[in-house]
Amino acid sequence: MKTRKIKLILLMAVGTALLLSSCSSFINVVVVPKDAPKEVKQAVRKAPNSALIGIGKTTGTGSANLSETVAVARARTLISRQLNTMVRDMISMYQAGSTLDPSAALAFEENITVLLSESTLIGSTVLCQTKDSSNTYWAVVGLTKKEAKIEIERIQNLAKQRMVSQPIVNNVDITINFDNVFDMAVSEGAQF
Repeated sequence: MKTRKIKLILLMAVGTALLLSSCSSFINVVVVPKDAPKEVKQAVRKAPNSALIGIGKTTGTGSANLSETVAVARARTLISRQLNTMVRDMISMYQAGSTLDPSAALAFEENITVLLSESTLIGSTVLCQTKDSSNTYWAVVGLTKKEAKIEIERIQNLAKQRMVSQPIVNNVDITINFDNVFDMAVSEGAQF
């Protein structure tokens, strides 16, 4: 009787976990700052569910063009941070199922991190740019799942080129776990 209850509880827990994990890819959680103008909130609401979103803002940079550029750059920086976290997760998952040397994995991760920080996120799209009544410039930038994968593959290939002295990383493909990690990142959202 006791084992039957335990089995039933375990079955319910597994079922709940599966239900929650299957729904996570449809939920894009983005925490929008309270002081964000309505255009920013609308852009986030209308953004694709399967996209990484970054919100940037700036005040007092002098010119309107510079302010717009800085706001977009800050939004892209937030997406880069999300991608960086995803890469770390993908490398950990890959390493857990392979014989990749931990020091090679760390060097590979460091190379990718540097390349991501230098990246302009080629596939990203500016979803909204606006200026509020306090002269704060806002930008909402999105990176779809497809474009994020292309960006990570591009960065991964550049990292491999930089690590010619460690041929073991030539066979590494961290994008094997991309779909799961991306869906998890989108469901967890970005904090601003």
